[in-house]
Amino acid sequence: WQLLYLGGPTCDEACQQRLYFLRQLHTRLAKDTDRVQRAYVLTGAEEVDAATAMWLKEQQPDLRVIHGDTATASAVLKRTATTDPLAGHYIYVMDPVGNIMLYFTPDHDAAAILKDLKKLLASSGLG
Repeated sequence: WQLLYLGGPTCDEACQQRLYFLRQLHTRLAKDTDRVQRAYVLTGAEEVDAATAMWLKEQQPDLRVIHGDTATASAVLKRTATTDPLAGHYIYVMDPVGNIMLYFTPDHDAAAILKDLKKLLASSGLG
């Protein structure tokens, strides 16, 4: 399972807050933490900028940075969201075979997200 956050080469304050939130959410999964990985999906560039790279290294050392094609990500995720998925600061949940199972907007609170994640992981035999 993966918790995905889509971002560009620069992680601004809103991005940093979402990644912090994502890390806290991951930690609160307790016994299921090892079943879930966190990833920053870099779109629109080959690498993050120097300031973002340093911030990620210092503040999010266990966060995976993976590369995603902007057009493909937008096309796939647009079906799940009413706003631009790359600019909406959404968190996506992807199952072990690559299906997007859930997404959460910044309006979702941590307790509701955690409840949904725990229910999903408890009912899944994958990962």
